[in-house]
Amino acid sequence: MPCRHRTAVQLDSYVERIIDRDIPEQGGSIRRPESLRAWLRAYAAATSTTASHPTIRNAATAGDSDEPARSTPQAHRDLLARIRVLDPVSAWGLNRAAVSRLKASPKHQLVEPAVSARFLRVFPQEPQSRSPRSVRRRAAQRATSARVPSPTS
Repeated sequence: MPCRHRTAVQLDSYVERIIDRDIPEQGGSIRRPESLRAWLRAYAAATSTTASHPTIRNAATAGDSDEPARSTPQAHRDLLARIRVLDPVSAWGLNRAAVSRLKASPKHQLVEPAVSARFLRVFPQEPQSRSPRSVRRRAAQRATSARVPSPTS
């Protein structure tokens, strides 16, 4: 099984465990697990941003004909924060005065960046060897693939 596939299976299992076991163990109940997955996906897209809660709600409910009750998004946020999956981090900035920092929205963080990457279908590149031999081999492969075949008579 390729490394990427194994990692994807592990991350999917991690999310399933959050929904099926961790939330009920903390006294939470989810009527629509696919809805919570959509919220997690929206939070993954909003990671390290100051996206407003309505923006995240719109991303999570895109295409749904039923808008969630006003209490649903807050309940999801509270539940995910309680089990330490979602972490609202105070806004920061290098050149901000203390007063403007207080007015800034918190940034959204999923505690495990790999889960964000999985929801967004972003995978790291396979590590490449930096030995001189492998660098020469890759350069030769690029040169070979860049050559234009000569016309035959």
